[in-house]
Amino acid sequence: MTEVFKALRDGKEADALKLITKLASKKKTLTFADDHGWTPLHFAANSGFGEIVTLLSKNGASVQAKNNQGQTPLMLAAAKGHIDVCRKLVEAGSELLVTDNNGWSPKVTASKFDHKAIVTFLEGEERFAER
Repeated sequence: MTEVFKALRDGKEADALKLITKLASKKKTLTFADDHGWTPLHFAANSGFGEIVTLLSKNGASVQAKNNQGQTPLMLAAAKGHIDVCRKLVEAGSELLVTDNNGWSPKVTASKFDHKAIVTFLEGEERFAER
């Protein structure tokens, strides 16, 4: 498991993808977290690794998992401006109105970091969810 974290932390997308694919094929749990509450999905979302986000979410990783700061993977992707990853996480069922320890939702997070396209996307998803 530490190899997965190391590859993700070091930005080695190809290495992380191989390791996660191997774990998924063996039906290993992909929900483990580090001391800060970050799961592999948090790291993948933060780094903009869309293929890994999809693989993890389809193999049991929780898109609702919160790290020690109360941040979900969607919040991290929104903060970094990774709109494609935000789309994947919303498609996988990420909560739109959840807040972190600062009271920030994914949309507020995107707004604070001036990612207007993500704010617009999340507003559209919120309107769709209200129907």
